[in-house]
This record gives sequence, C-alpha cells and structure tokens, in this order.
Amino acid sequence: MGEEGQTNGTDEEDEMMVPRVSGPINSRSAQSRVRSSERKKKQSFHTLDCADGESIESEARRTCCNEMSDGAPGKARQKPLSLAYARPASQYTAHVQINNYHRESELSLRQTIRSILTGIMHSTLLKTALSVIAGYNAWNIDAIMAPRSENCTHRVYPDRLGRPTLNRTAYITYFSSLLPFFDNFTVTVTGTYVDEEQNQVAVQAFSKADSVLGPYGNEYVVMMKMTEDQEKVYEVREFVDSEASAMFFPNLTAYIAAGGKGIHEL
Repeated sequence: MGEEGQTNGTDEEDEMMVPRVSGPINSRSAQSRVRSSERKKKQSFHTLDCADGESIESEARRTCCNEMSDGAPGKARQKPLSLAYARPASQYTAHVQINNYHRESELSLRQTIRSILTGIMHSTLLKTALSVIAGYNAWNIDAIMAPRSENCTHRVYPDRLGRPTLNRTAYITYFSSLLPFFDNFTVTVTGTYVDEEQNQVAVQAFSKADSVLGPYGNEYVVMMKMTEDQEKVYEVREFVDSEASAMFFPNLTAYIAAGGKGIHEL
C-alpha cells in the first residue's frame, strides 16, 4: 500500500513538470518561446524598484540586454557594450559616488597645497617688507638698507615734490644726513597688501618723531618690489603727505645748510 502511493505520487509530479502542448510540436516555435522566457527573466533581473521610479540607468541596461539576443537561431550573443551595464544600479551609483569622492578629495588637497604655498609666499614677502619698516624704527642706516638689494632704487612721491630717483649709494648719502636731526622716530603700520604673483607689497603707515624743529609726523604708502627669492627689495616708491613734507623739509634743509646742530647736541 505504501509502495503504490509512492508510485502514483511520482507519476503526478512528472505530469506537473512536463508542459502540456496541444497540437503538433514545432521545434522552432518551442525555441522561440524559450528565448522569450529568457528575455523576460533578464528584464526582470535588470528592473529596479526605486523610490523615485525606475532610473534611466536601469532602462539603458535592460535595452542593452535585449539587444544582445536578437532572436536569430544559432547567432552568437554579443558581449555587453559596457561593464557598467553589467552591474546592478546600486553598485553603479556607489561607484560613481566613490569616484566623485576621490575627485573632491583631490581638489581639496590641491586647494590645501595652494593655500599653504600662498601662505608661505605671503609670509616671506610681508616679512621682507616689514623689515624695511623695522629699519626706520631702528633709525640706523645699516638696518634701513639691510633688506635692500645692491641695485635698489628709492623715490619719494608725488611728483610735485620734485624728488629724484636715488640708487642705493645716493640714498645712503641722503638719508644718513637726516638721521642726526630726528629722535624717537616711530613708524606704525596700519595696513598691508601683498601681491604674490608680482612679488609686490604695499604698506600703509604713519610716523611720529622729535626733530630739531619740533614734533614731526607724516603719512605713507610705501610700495615695494621684491627679488625673485622674495628676500630683498629692489624698488621702493614712497608716497607721502605732500603738504606736511612741503612745510617741513625746506625748513630742515635751511637749518642744516646754516650749520644747525643735531638733536643730541642741543
């Protein structure tokens, strides 16, 4: 009795597994149905359930898979046009996100390096420019000339003052003759502008001092051009308060020409 039940069960299972075909069997028609079934399986594999609906990427991959099998019997399957189409969309999206992350990281690194280099250049240029100002605060000709190159020129503006352009030697001679007639000379920087591309620095400042003629003060914008290594200044253009200068320096020149004594000799 148990054996008969097992035999009948097997026959029923075999009947369920074998498809029932009505009419004469056509091998070409059967092959067509099998290929159609395979295409549907491929389509269902490449169809994605997304919150926002099916993506264009999924549609493109499904189209690619359909085109690989054109229904012609015996024709070789074409290879996928792109490996990206062989991935599920979630993996493809992750791949794109990783690439974007790497590109953003590389851009961030380049910006960081550029900022560091700019900071170094900015620091060197500004240091050289401020060393020129520090020389005037020291009120010592060696300190004033130390940051300047051998071919450095200096001119005082505006043009209405009629000051000539002085080379290094001429400026040493000129400024050394003024040192004894001032004391407590102090320059205060109020602003700076650094141009890394042109190796230039502009410094806005004002000065106060004691002089043989009484209190002295002036305002300045000093524009300096640096050498390629940014360690020396090769051109100084000094813009001053022309009114204050026109009122003070002709009187000082007359005082010196008359044999006037220095401030520490009074």
